[in-house]
Amino acid sequence: PWGFQFVATDGIVSATHKTDQLPARFLQSGFIHSAADVVWIQTTAAVSNGNSGGPLLDESGRVIGIVQWMTRGQGMNFALHVASVRKLLARPAQLQTLEGFTKPEADFFALMKGLQMDSMRFRQENFFPFGGGAENLTPGRAKNPLLKYVPALLALATEHRGKDVEARALLVLMNLSAKKDCPPKVAGDVKKASDRLLGDFSDDRRLLSFLRSGVMPSLPETREFVGALSKASSDPEIRALAALMSARCMDVNGNDGESVKTALEFARDAAKCPPGIMYGPQPVAKAARTLIDKLTHAVAGCPAPELTGTDQDGKPVRFADLKGRHVVVAFYTAENEFKTNVSRQLNDLVNYGKGRPLSVMGVLFEEPGRTFSGSGKREVQKAWASLKDDGDGSLRKAWRITDAPTVFLIDPKGVIVGKFTDPQSQACLLYT
Repeated sequence: PWGFQFVATDGIVSATHKTDQLPARFLQSGFIHSAADVVWIQTTAAVSNGNSGGPLLDESGRVIGIVQWMTRGQGMNFALHVASVRKLLARPAQLQTLEGFTKPEADFFALMKGLQMDSMRFRQENFFPFGGGAENLTPGRAKNPLLKYVPALLALATEHRGKDVEARALLVLMNLSAKKDCPPKVAGDVKKASDRLLGDFSDDRRLLSFLRSGVMPSLPETREFVGALSKASSDPEIRALAALMSARCMDVNGNDGESVKTALEFARDAAKCPPGIMYGPQPVAKAARTLIDKLTHAVAGCPAPELTGTDQDGKPVRFADLKGRHVVVAFYTAENEFKTNVSRQLNDLVNYGKGRPLSVMGVLFEEPGRTFSGSGKREVQKAWASLKDDGDGSLRKAWRITDAPTVFLIDPKGVIVGKFTDPQSQACLLYT
C-alpha cells in the first residue's frame, strides 16, 4: 500500500467462515458474490487498502490464503482460503491481453459516469423540487437517459461476449429496467438482456444484489425475467429470492384473480426454501408465508374485512353501514403519499363513479419504526371519512396492508373487486 513493497504484518487466525455463514449484512450488501461453500479466513493481521492480492502466510511461510477484503473493527480482515484458491486455479484459464481487458472496463466505467451525470440532469430539469412522479413531468425538456443507456449497455455486452464486463453491463441494464421511470420504448432491449442473463448467467451471484434491492419493477419484461429466473437458476438462494420478488411484483402490479393466483404460486415456491436464506432481517420462507396470508385475505373475490372507528371529526364510522354502495377504501401514511398519489387516484375514481352510489373512506396509519414531522403529519382529508389506525394497527393487520398507499374497490355486496398499490396505476380501471 502507498508504494511500500514486501511489508509483513502478523496476527492470529480469528475464525474461518463459509460464505453462507457470514452475517446477513455482508450477504445483503451486494459486495460478496462468491458461492456458498467458499471459505474465508478472518485474521487480526493488519490489512490496508492496497493489500488485496497479497498472501496470508503461516509460521512456516506457506501460503494459506489470499488477502481479499476488510471491514471496520479490530481484526476484521479476510483472506480467501487456499483450498478455495486451488479450486479457482483448477479452472481452465482464458488469457487475454491487458488492452483486451482494460478497454471494455474503461468503456463500461465511461458509460456509468455518463449515466450518473445524465440521470442527475434529467431529475433536475424534469421534476419539481418537492415530490417526484410522472404527474410532475414537464414535457419537452431533458429526455429520459435510459433511452440512451439501456441500448448502449446492451451493445457493450454484445461487443464483449464471454468477458466479465458482459455480465456487469447486463446486470446494470436489468437494474435500470426495474426503475419506475423506465420507458416502455426500451422493452425490446430489456427482453434481449434478460434472455442473455437467463441463458448464460442465471447462477451468477451478482444477481443477489438486484433481487434483494426491494424494487418492484413495473415493466412486464423485467417481471417476466424475475419469474423465469426463479425456475432457471440452480442456485437455491437466487431461486428463492427471485420467487419472492415475483410474488411481490404480482401483488403490487396486479389486481385481478389471475394475478393473485400467479403470485400465490411464486410465494409458495419461496416458502419452501431453506431457512438460512434471508430477505432483509427475516428468512425468505417467513416473508413468503406472510405474503401467502396477505394473498389469501383482503384480495379480489374476498369479503371486505370490517372497518370501524372514528373519523377526523370524532364521529363513529362503520363500513357495514355502507353496504349497498360501491366503496373505495384508501390506506395511506401521514408522510406524503396522500398529497402525491392517493388524492389524484381517488379523484379519478370519484369522477368515474359519478351517477353511481359511491362512498370513499380513508385509513391513516403510521408505518412501524417510522415517525413523521412537518405539515404532512397535520394534514387531514376533509372530503370523506378518514379513520386513524393507531395502537397495534389492527385495521392494517385485518386488511393485510404492507404497502402505502393501497386502495381497494368494494362492490355493493361487500366483496372486494379490485386492489392496487402501484402509485402509477389508473384507479378507474379497477371498475368491473
